[in-house]
Amino acid sequence: PEFDTPGHSGGFCNRLKSAGIVCCGNQIMDDAAGKSVAIMGKLFTEMASLFPDEQFHIGCDETGATPPCTLANTKSFEIKMIQKLLALGKQPAGWEEVLFTTRAALGFPSVVVHSWHHHHWEEVVELGHHAVFSNLEPFYLGYPSYAKLWIDLTMGVADATKVARLLGGERSEERRVGKE
Repeated sequence: PEFDTPGHSGGFCNRLKSAGIVCCGNQIMDDAAGKSVAIMGKLFTEMASLFPDEQFHIGCDETGATPPCTLANTKSFEIKMIQKLLALGKQPAGWEEVLFTTRAALGFPSVVVHSWHHHHWEEVVELGHHAVFSNLEPFYLGYPSYAKLWIDLTMGVADATKVARLLGGERSEERRVGKE
């Protein structure tokens, strides 16, 4: 069968519209009535109870401003999600945009930031966060050579304080869903 699999928060926007979630395209909006924050807060509470992991990854990649959402609105929503996770006793984690695009993580040094595209993990730790190296090459979206995964993640960074804030690397695989 063919599946409807919009990327990023688009799945929530499509599937939770009838529950009251407010979106700008495929981006969840921090609406004045607080519906989106309430819905996602309930989801986070449920998910946090199912998974004992210390960290909870909230995404935040490829965020921006799709009218009527603004970058400030996206930042506001992300801050509320970070605060919700902290209240649940979870350590929030997100892609580099949470620190460098919306800057929502700036006030929350406990947020773990996954570098993946425009920023190096060293930039993340310089801002006081722990980092995970997930950059496009060699770790992201189906690069075929597993031999290239065996690299020095520190890439010559000699500062022991910075290296101590690097939590490791992560490979993400592209998954295609379609007709079987």
